[in-house]
Amino acid sequence: MIFILGLIGLTLIVSVGSIFEPLRKRVVTKFLSCSLCVGFWVGMFGELLRQHLDGERLAFFVVVLVGGAVSFLSWLAAVTIHRIEPKP
Repeated sequence: MIFILGLIGLTLIVSVGSIFEPLRKRVVTKFLSCSLCVGFWVGMFGELLRQHLDGERLAFFVVVLVGGAVSFLSWLAAVTIHRIEPKP
């Protein structure tokens, strides 16, 4: 649970965080601004790293599943934050 929440947090930092704003302006803007896109790849790489560090055998299905879960949950979190954040 903490692992998934950490991946969601990392996704939100990359896709909407002000610290990555200059990078989002210079690099593929639509990709880095999309919580679904970034969440999928962050989830997949995070799960690959977790399996490697835990010494587990590669379970590619689980890698894709975690990528999809992080993608969806990151999008849900971004939409929720966008709705409750005060408009300037």
